[in-house]
Amino acid sequence: MIKFVHAYNFSKHVPTRLEIPINRIDEEEFYRMMKGVIIDDAKLFNEKLKEWEDFYNYQRPHAALNGQTPYERFREKMKLCV
Repeated sequence: MIKFVHAYNFSKHVPTRLEIPINRIDEEEFYRMMKGVIIDDAKLFNEKLKEWEDFYNYQRPHAALNGQTPYERFREKMKLCV
C-alpha cells in the first residue's frame, strides 16, 4: 500500500510529495544508527548518510531479497542479463 502525504508548496498550494512506507523505515533505521546525535554540519551529515547507505546496500541482509543485500541481488540480476 502506498501512503500519500501532502506537503504543500505554499506559493501554489499544490500537493508536492508522495511518501512510500519503505522510505520511512529507511529513515528510522538511519536515525537509529545515529543514536540520537544531532549533526548540524552538512559535510559530516553527508558522510554519515553515505556510511549508512553503504551498510544498507552492501552489508544489511533484506528479507524481501531472501537474505541478500541489494548489491548481491543486483549482481545476480546482471549475470542473468549478460
